[in-house]
Amino acid sequence: MMKPLFNSQEEKAYENLKVSCERFGYEVFAKIRVADVLPIEASGISTDLYSFALKSHFDFVVYDSLRTPLFAVEFDGPTHLKTNQARRDAKKDELCKRFKFPLLRTIQSHISKKYRNLTILSWIVEVYHLETAFNEAQEKGLIPY
Repeated sequence: MMKPLFNSQEEKAYENLKVSCERFGYEVFAKIRVADVLPIEASGISTDLYSFALKSHFDFVVYDSLRTPLFAVEFDGPTHLKTNQARRDAKKDELCKRFKFPLLRTIQSHISKKYRNLTILSWIVEVYHLETAFNEAQEKGLIPY
C-alpha cells in the first residue's frame, strides 16, 4: 500500500494554509526539498548541513505569483519532541537563519482554534501579507517612513 502525502493533522494544516494563501495570490507546495529552496551551493555551510539540506524537506513552502519562495511552514506534531527529530529541527532552523529565510513552526492548536473566524495560522499569513504590502508601499513612497 502506498503512503499518503500527509497525515491527518498535516492535511488540516495544508488546507488551512492553502485557503489563507489563495486570498493573496500565494501558492502552497508540500514536501519541498530544503536544497531546492535555499541557495546552499558554495555557501560555506558545513558538510553536515549541506547533506541535511539535500536529504530533508519543508512540510510546506509558500510562493508568490512568480514562484519565488516567501516562507516555509513546519507542522510540529508530537514526534518533534523526540531527540532525533529535535536535532533535525535545529538543523533546519539553523539553515533558515543562515539564509534569512522565514520559517514558521506551527502546532495543532494553530489550525484548530479560531479567533474572529481565523485560525492562528491564517492570521499569521494575513499579518505576513500586510507587512509585505506595508513595506512595499513605504518603498514606493506611498507611506512615509
